[in-house]
Amino acid sequence: CDLKKCVSFGDLQFETLEGRADVKIKSEGNYSIYCKGKKIAELHELPMKLKDGFVDRYVLEYKEVKDQQVAVMMALAIDVVMV
Repeated sequence: CDLKKCVSFGDLQFETLEGRADVKIKSEGNYSIYCKGKKIAELHELPMKLKDGFVDRYVLEYKEVKDQQVAVMMALAIDVVMV
């Protein structure tokens, strides 16, 4: 997925270059994922806690199973862009 970072009316957003998905930042560390203009998921950053050598970075919430794959793909793309 190719993401384009943009600022609209002072709000940082991410949009796909092809397709109809975009991400809006609700607040620092909280993202809303939209597909075809409909909100399909929310992504929340977690505070850094190391457990057994692993770090849980995000919690992904989605409403419908049919949106699961798009939500996960957008979450992965956001993680890559934000690092």
